[in-house]
Amino acid sequence: MREFMHTEQRVLATMATYMGTRSIVTLHELECFVARQEDVERFDSLRLGPIFRVPYVATEFRLPPTMSAVPKVATREVLEVLWGLLDEDRRAHAPGGGGGVRVYRGGEHTVGIPQVAARLASMRGVNSLEELGVRITGLGYFMKPLREVRNEQREAADTYLAALKAQARERQRAQEGELAAQERALAAAVESAPVRLDQFVSTVHAGIAQAVQGLVARLQALQAASGTKEWLQPGAVPSSEDMDSMRE
Repeated sequence: MREFMHTEQRVLATMATYMGTRSIVTLHELECFVARQEDVERFDSLRLGPIFRVPYVATEFRLPPTMSAVPKVATREVLEVLWGLLDEDRRAHAPGGGGGVRVYRGGEHTVGIPQVAARLASMRGVNSLEELGVRITGLGYFMKPLREVRNEQREAADTYLAALKAQARERQRAQEGELAAQERALAAAVESAPVRLDQFVSTVHAGIAQAVQGLVARLQALQAASGTKEWLQPGAVPSSEDMDSMRE
């Protein structure tokens, strides 16, 4: 009996210390903590009965008398609910417009113990935190760092998105400049087409004139060699006799 009373007092002191230093406590984590402190595998090994039947625990957690097992709920799950509610609250109260970095500084908004309790109970399909073996006495210790993390994430995301938008604008301007240069080159090519055609025609005409002059020079040379009449004058047409004499 003395050993039993000593164990009970030690366990109650451990429970009081654990619960007194935490603003969020779950029955499941309390049971695991006491078992580790007492170096046993399970709380039931201490022969103090189920933890939810210990009067101190039942009073502190306001456990329903119908509880028959310890719900496996961890503090992390409570914090995840708080995280989600803070994010929803930030989105609802974040200043709109401006396109810059939006930082939620907190304030008297809508996130508190009742909202966390209602959301967690709804997710678990129960009516209250007491049915889950969860005791929450305060959230301020967690809300500030969670808000700071959210703000840092948002700042980083906004900065990254702003950089992406700037890069996209630079690429768009470069593409527009390249397209404008191509349009100018095409317009210049179209405008210079008649000039190039005139140059081509002039070149052809000059070539024809040069060829005709060469042909006339050759015919004149043949005329001089054959002693025919000077029929290669402007407007002169050779007679059939001249052509026969040239062939001879």
